[in-house]
Amino acid sequence: MKEVISKITQAINFVRSRVSKKTLYFLWERISNKVKKLSFFKKGNFVFVFFILIFSLASLYFAFKNFIPAAAVGTFSDDFATVDSGDALVWSLTGGAKEVGLNTEIRLEGTGAYTFYSGSAAGAAGAYRDLVPTPGAINMSGKQLWFYLYLGTVVEGAVENLVSNVNVTLYDDAGGAQAGNWSQWNICTANVNCREVFSFGWNTIKIYLSQPDTTSATPVNLSAVTNFTLNWTSSVKMSARTGPPMGIDFVRVGKTISFNGGTASNPVTFADISNYSNNTNPGGNPRPLGAVSISGNAVDMRVNVSVGDADGTATYFSDTDKYIGMNMANSDDKLSFTLYKNSTTTFGAYENGFAISGNTIAYAKTASTTEKILTGLRSTPFIFPNSTSPLPDLYLYASKISGAADVYFGTSTAASINAGNVYDTEIDNASTTYIYSPALQLKNVDIHHSTTSATSTMKIFVQPTTPYENVRIFASPTNALDIATTTGGPDQITLWDI
Repeated sequence: MKEVISKITQAINFVRSRVSKKTLYFLWERISNKVKKLSFFKKGNFVFVFFILIFSLASLYFAFKNFIPAAAVGTFSDDFATVDSGDALVWSLTGGAKEVGLNTEIRLEGTGAYTFYSGSAAGAAGAYRDLVPTPGAINMSGKQLWFYLYLGTVVEGAVENLVSNVNVTLYDDAGGAQAGNWSQWNICTANVNCREVFSFGWNTIKIYLSQPDTTSATPVNLSAVTNFTLNWTSSVKMSARTGPPMGIDFVRVGKTISFNGGTASNPVTFADISNYSNNTNPGGNPRPLGAVSISGNAVDMRVNVSVGDADGTATYFSDTDKYIGMNMANSDDKLSFTLYKNSTTTFGAYENGFAISGNTIAYAKTASTTEKILTGLRSTPFIFPNSTSPLPDLYLYASKISGAADVYFGTSTAASINAGNVYDTEIDNASTTYIYSPALQLKNVDIHHSTTSATSTMKIFVQPTTPYENVRIFASPTNALDIATTTGGPDQITLWDI
C-alpha cells in the first residue's frame, strides 16, 4: 500500500508539472462557481466525492505506473574493466574481412558499434584490437571476458548460417600486435554448433579466461594481454545489404557485482541486481549486459555477487520464490555469494512459525542447450571473508542448495556467522557441509551426500548454542557425521535430534 501511495503521489506531481498554474487556477475558479450554485454539503455528496476520489487515484496509479521508475535500493559497483567500447575506428581486419564502419543505430552502449563482414573473400577472417599503446596491457587473469557480437543478414542469408570456427584469441606481444604468446577460446566450431549458440541480432558472449582450447607453446600471459582478436570462417563471400552484417560492441573483463545498503524493511533484491547489470544508467544509455537476469521466478546468475563491503556498511539482501541458476562457463568460473561483515542475507521468509517462499540455488547437473549452461560445474554458494565483528547474518527458509561443492556456514570459527537460521531446507551437495558457527540454528534440514565421495557429509567444528531439530543426513554411516575434534574443533560436542 505504501508503494501504491508513493506512485500515486508521483503521478499527481507528474500531471502538475505539465499543467500551467494559470490553467489550474482557471479550472479551480470554474469548479468553485459551480459549487456555489449547488447544495454541495449533503451527506450523499460526501459519499459520492469519496468514491470519485478513490477511483480517480486508482486510475492515476494504473495510468502512470509503467512510467514511474521504482526507487533503486542499494549502492552498486562492479569490477569490470573496459577493453574496447566500440566507439572508435581503432580495429584492424584480417583475411576476407571487410570494414563497414561505426554504426550508431544498433549500438548497445556508448556512441557506436564497430561493424564488418566477410565482404572480400570466403574463408578465414578476423577483427582485432591492439591494446598498446592505448589503453595499454590489461590484466585479465582470473576474469570473465564479455562482449556483444552482432550477426545480421547478407544477400546470401542469415550470418549465423554462414559462419563457423568462431573464437577469441588473446596475445601478449609487447607491441600489441598479433604476435608473442597466445591462447584461443572457441565460441563455436562447426556451423551446426554456431546455429545453436547464435541468433539474429546481438548475442552476449561470456568466456572465462582459463582452460583455453588451443595455445602457443607457452600460453598467453593473462596478466598483461595486449591484443584481442575475434576470428571466424565464412562459407561464402558475403554481399552486404541494408543493415549491418556483423558487429562488435563493448568488450570488457570482470567477474563481480557488489552492493551495500538497503534496510530490513526495504532490502536489496535480485531485481535490483538485475537492474544494475542490465541498465546501469537509466537516464542515459543502458547496459544490457545480462550478468544477472530474471525471467519470471528464474534468476540467471553469471557473475559473483558481493553482499556488503570490507568497511562493514550495513547491508540487507532478501528475496523469495527464486530459482537461481549458477551459470558457470567452466569449472574454474566459481560463482558464489560473498557475505561481508554487518550484512544480512535472507532467502525465503519466516512467518507465524512457518518457513515459506524459499529460494533454490542450483549449480548445473545436466546440460541445457536452450540456456547454454554446461554440466557438472560446482562451486561454494556462500563465502565469508571477514573475521571481525559485526559478522554477517544468514537465514535460509524453505530453501534448497542443489549440486554445489562444499557448503560453508562460516569459513572458520573466526570468519563465522553472527546469527543464522536454516529452517525447512534441503542441502544436496557433492561434498561436505561445514558448520563453524555456534549461533546457527538448524530445524527440519535434510543433507544429502554424493554417493561417489568418501568425504564427510556434515562436519561440525563448534558446540551449537541452540539444539538442532530434526536434522536428517542421507549418507552411508562411514561418511555421515564428523565431529572435527582433530581439526580445530572442540574435544566434545553434544547434539540433539540428528
